Amino acid sequence: IPFEALETVEAVNEMIHHDKNSGKMHKVMIPACDWMTFRGNLIKKKCAETIPNSRKFLKHLCDEGNKFSEIDEEDNVSLS
Repeated sequence: IPFEALETVEAVNEMIHHDKNSGKMHKVMIPACDWMTFRGNLIKKKCAETIPNSRKFLKHLCDEGNKFSEIDEEDNVSLS
């Protein structure tokens, strides 16, 4: 559910909540302590999604690099 911060007013954050079911936007008031919890949970969620994907990508790069190094080793052996 996407959220956009609009402004901070005396320890209360006003946000817009997009209801995917109705397609309408609603203003939501969130106390500052809940706002910090919300931000922390959002960051934690994004990290949980991003880190495994990054590891998969890095593993893929390493596997590709190993393929090329094996090909280079075979070429060097056949040339000498």
